[in-house]
Amino acid sequence: MFHAIYFYVYPSVGTFMSDSIILEYPNGISKKSIIKGMYKKLLYRYNDMQLEPENIRIIAIVDDFYSQDEAEAYLIKYPIKQTRMSFSVQWHFTKVCNQRCVQCYLGSEQFHGMLDENELSEQELYEVVDKFYSFCNMIQASPVFVLTGGHPLLSPKLKKILSYIDNQYRKKGWLANIFILGNPQYLEENIDMLEAHNVDSYQISIDGTEKMHDEWRGKGSFSASMRALDLLKKSTISPKIMSTLSKKNAEDVINLYKLLCEKGAPFFAYSRLVPNCSEKSANYFDEHFTGREYRDFLEKMFNVILKMREQGYTTQFVYKDHLWKPFLAEKGIWNFDERYGNDRNTMLIYDGCHINQDSLCIGTNGNVYACMKTESYLGNIREQSFEEIYTCSRAEYFRNYEKYEGCNVCGYKQYCRGCHAVSYGVYGDFYKPDPQCWFAERLFKQNEEGEA
Repeated sequence: MFHAIYFYVYPSVGTFMSDSIILEYPNGISKKSIIKGMYKKLLYRYNDMQLEPENIRIIAIVDDFYSQDEAEAYLIKYPIKQTRMSFSVQWHFTKVCNQRCVQCYLGSEQFHGMLDENELSEQELYEVVDKFYSFCNMIQASPVFVLTGGHPLLSPKLKKILSYIDNQYRKKGWLANIFILGNPQYLEENIDMLEAHNVDSYQISIDGTEKMHDEWRGKGSFSASMRALDLLKKSTISPKIMSTLSKKNAEDVINLYKLLCEKGAPFFAYSRLVPNCSEKSANYFDEHFTGREYRDFLEKMFNVILKMREQGYTTQFVYKDHLWKPFLAEKGIWNFDERYGNDRNTMLIYDGCHINQDSLCIGTNGNVYACMKTESYLGNIREQSFEEIYTCSRAEYFRNYEKYEGCNVCGYKQYCRGCHAVSYGVYGDFYKPDPQCWFAERLFKQNEEGEA
């Protein structure tokens, strides 16, 4: 039988590309075998690239054509629809979870209403997908679905969402990335299903070495996470490891990174704790970084990253926290002219916090937020379109960068802006300066001294 395959070639080969190919192979062979067959053909198509099998990511496979001509006719009927720009939705489609993590932001005030309301019905889930694709089509962006919960693997709705995206869109050339944020438990029972739906990556949260992690997420969670990492490494789904960083586990995060390097984890990143969760969380995390302390942590972390690279480890540290940019710029490593051009527009936003720029978040009851980590309700997708929500007056509140204290007078405003969810968690005011930014800390100290 012949099979039409839509796929990506990822940036590690130098050029991001989406493409399609027709292969002849018997039904039932493994996905890794399919990629191996693709690789042999694509070497001739992309002979100017240093292509490796791991750079190929299948998005959709349309099976059972009886001839090459039939498969070609299908690809002509459903050409690739994909753009350089992307827009993501982080979708909490289930409340069900097997863990009660001390730092989880689902304990924050904005989620209390979700607990008593019905989750979106099956038909409403499909309508969300349709509305999101319609919105992305309007703004000419490629959709990115970040599916989470709760624990997504505990809900039968996950498979229904994946099947709908596949059958209605991805198998008709409208490419979209699908990332899952979940727990390690129940992954083994679901790995074949996730591979069949061509899930791009599965993110597991690990918050330190075993003692610290299990203290946060429950006994046995660390060992389950290590097993999940090994399982994902053997699959075609990319494993992503994410930590929540606080003053309490800073040293543990560094030690975890070393361990993940030794285990050959492909990616590691962290995001900073946002102190606006439950009372239990507030009592547990009773101390937070100052700007100077966080700058010192970055220095220590960076030295470890360099050391592990010198030793030949290949785990990619993702500089997710936007305060890495001014840190690396101070060291002369992050060159803004090289990255964004020396003729860039001083009025444009090039990088930094994505809140309400190219992403939105959905709760289980259809509530839409600018960011899941701060009070940021914008509307409800049951009653409104994404266009209406994205352009509402409340949404503009989060894009009014001239009111971001500290950032509004900072030379890195176009590329950073820190994390104002942390500002809200500490001060109760989103516009207050990021309390862990040493630039803002230095600026306001100077202002206080000047006023004195």
